[in-house]
Amino acid sequence: MTTYRLHSTNYPKYRAAYENLAARLREQRIQAKDALVEWVRDRMLNRRMAHDGRYCAVTLTCKQARKNAAGGLEVLTRDTLSATIGKFLTLLSKDALGKAYRRHHRQLKVVTAIETGAGGRLHAHLLLEVPRRFDGEPQTFFDSVEKLWTSLQWARPRIDVKQCTDVGGWASYISKEMLKNPDAIDFLNLHL
Repeated sequence: MTTYRLHSTNYPKYRAAYENLAARLREQRIQAKDALVEWVRDRMLNRRMAHDGRYCAVTLTCKQARKNAAGGLEVLTRDTLSATIGKFLTLLSKDALGKAYRRHHRQLKVVTAIETGAGGRLHAHLLLEVPRRFDGEPQTFFDSVEKLWTSLQWARPRIDVKQCTDVGGWASYISKEMLKNPDAIDFLNLHL
């Protein structure tokens, strides 16, 4: 196997190529983020759901580590958080949609972004549909979101749920992590 070394005499030549490549990748990520935000905005506005306040902005916080059955320490990963959010969305869809979930496999519409905050702490932002049956009393739905999230093992009780008045603005906010990490949007839990 041949190993190539970057000699200090050739470094300036490669540095310009590297910086050019990094700039192109950054531009592609910005374009992908903008395209996603535009797609989410169009998809939701075309359904005329965003106009009547049928979405909420949710921030979910998580325990970063926990003790497992063997007494060892289990650290939260992106995959574990994604699986936990999937379980949460299943429980929430069952609770909020009732028979429509069981009979027709209907799910709440949701866009999920997993973000790394200060100190490397993982948390998630969601743009979540509020079902029609909660039109007059969205606080009941918000309470259900809190109760179901805090019932999970990785969940922390600190959660923020608010009525979303600007779907495009929230979609832009939750996709900001895409500039640093293209895998920020959790496509396993994306339902539109």
